[in-house]
Amino acid sequence: DGCGENSYASSPAFHYECCVYDGGYRSWLGMYLMGAMDAPIRDQAIPAKNVTFVGSQSSGPGAIRCDHEGHVGARVNDIKATVATWSTRPEVVLLTIGTFDVIANQTATQIAADLTSLLQAIHAGHPNATVFVASIPGIHATPAWNAVISAYNALIPGVVSAASAAGQDAIFADINLLTGGMCSPTGNDCTNDAAHPET
Repeated sequence: DGCGENSYASSPAFHYECCVYDGGYRSWLGMYLMGAMDAPIRDQAIPAKNVTFVGSQSSGPGAIRCDHEGHVGARVNDIKATVATWSTRPEVVLLTIGTFDVIANQTATQIAADLTSLLQAIHAGHPNATVFVASIPGIHATPAWNAVISAYNALIPGVVSAASAAGQDAIFADINLLTGGMCSPTGNDCTNDAAHPET
C-alpha cells in the first residue's frame, strides 16, 4: 500500500498522509524527531534525534514503526493497571487520556483523581521518566461531554503541578488549545472518530 520504509523517499507527501493513517500522531512525531519532516511541513526543522518508541502495542509503517501503550477504549484506570507490566523503561511518557472516561460518564473530578493515581503509579515504577500530560480536545457535536471535558482540562494543570511538587518530572501540554478546542470529523488534526488528536 506504499506505507513501507521506502515511501518517504519515493513520495514524501504521500508518506506523511500514509503515516497519519497508519500510526497517528506517533508517526508524525517520529518523522519529525528523526529529521524526516522539515520546515515546509512543520514550523521549523530540528536536528535529527535517535528516537525509539516503546510499548506493548505497535502501529505505523516500516522505518517509523511506533511501539506504544495506547489502547483503544482505555480509561485512566485501565492504563494504570498496565504500568506494572511495562517491560521497558521509557525516558519520556506522552499521556493523552480521559476521553473514554468522559464517554463513560465519569465526572471531571473523578477523572482528575484517577489521573493523579496514574501519575503516582508511573512515578513509582519509572521515577526517571519525564511525563507530558496533555489536555484533551472537545468531541464534535456532544455538548454534555464537552462540558465535562472543559472541567477536566481545567483540573489537569493542578494535577501536574502536584505531581511535580512531589518530585515527578511532569509537564502539562495544552493539546486542546492546539486543536482549537474541538475535534472535527472533517478536520486534519484529529482522528476520524472526532475525539482524538492526530497530528
